[in-house]
Amino acid sequence: MEASPSSGFWPVTHPAWMTHTRGRKDNPRKYRNRGNGASSLREMALRSCIWNIDNYGEDTLSSVPLYYGTMIYDRLMTGNTLSIRSWLLFKARYQENIRDHYRLTVRGDSSESPKEIPSIAKQLSSLSFETLTFICIRNLPIDMDALWQLMHITSLRVLMLQDSGALRHEVFDLSETVAKPDAGEITDYIVRKWSDAVHDRRHFPNLRVLELQSAGITTGALKSVALFPSLVFCNLIFPSAQFLLDGLGDSPWVPCTHASTQNNSQNFNPSTILARLDIDMHRKMALLYQAALDYVDTSNLATSPKGDLPILSLDYTDPSDQNSSHRNRSMWYLRTSDGCKTLQESLDSTQGRRRRRENDDQFQQGKRKIRASRKKGVDSLLGEFF
Repeated sequence: MEASPSSGFWPVTHPAWMTHTRGRKDNPRKYRNRGNGASSLREMALRSCIWNIDNYGEDTLSSVPLYYGTMIYDRLMTGNTLSIRSWLLFKARYQENIRDHYRLTVRGDSSESPKEIPSIAKQLSSLSFETLTFICIRNLPIDMDALWQLMHITSLRVLMLQDSGALRHEVFDLSETVAKPDAGEITDYIVRKWSDAVHDRRHFPNLRVLELQSAGITTGALKSVALFPSLVFCNLIFPSAQFLLDGLGDSPWVPCTHASTQNNSQNFNPSTILARLDIDMHRKMALLYQAALDYVDTSNLATSPKGDLPILSLDYTDPSDQNSSHRNRSMWYLRTSDGCKTLQESLDSTQGRRRRRENDDQFQQGKRKIRASRKKGVDSLLGEFF
């Protein structure tokens, strides 16, 4: 068959992370049958489909019956050749017959900014179906451009930024009265501007868990991230133990060691999840999300949890960097239900709207221009994820 865009076999270039697989595909032209005789026509057809899977478009599977579609999908699974792009294609076409989770680890270089974030944000913000998205970026520096692009992923439920650094302070028009961040630090000032943009543009409507591990952040950042409409847990890392003992004032947050879940009278600390050595980061993020749903009455948050959505988990890291993400002291905070109500009343006031509008005008002057573009319960879904 002659290659053409409409046929679905026109060579297409995709980001490497989208087509990466653990297994290797068999080239139909070089394949030699290991058994007696020649391969069956079905086996030859399957090898051809697997080999060309990355050239399939969104309409390629539209006329393929479920029987043949699942046959191709099962072969991708057994051969460890199922990429995230293939999973998205099959999930969009045969939603109830394709597994409800996909875990992907993207390798980065700790000496440079995570260059795949623009393509990750672009792809995950334009999916044809809704997902529960978990993202962890660790052992990598991160700049404000990356933070800005991540805001467009509306399906984000968990966002963990560990050991991030190398922020370019020239993104903002900092005055002499504001301390400029050192390389490798996310500061309260940057978090405040980021949070204002999140609120004013209605980003992160479903984000429940946020981790910001940087020595440049104090408890003052908690008031800023309270603008995130559905945030339940927030983790901050501090340079000394004294900051952990500072009072939170009128902040709508309490340390998790001073709170308890709605369904459990005992104290619970998410740090126990991150400290586990028997599970990977994907499972840790899933457990944190489940804990966020169990921890508070989510009726006071902007959006209610959905338990019938597939899970897409992405761990972007430099595996060669052996630095511990938790070598410094950190603490998890819980946003209280009363804090949600008080904050919402404040944001709806005339004074609150004026303050946000003034902050937005200052932010617009300082930032660089960025181009934008099976029902089941949560418990059951997360159970399959493990």
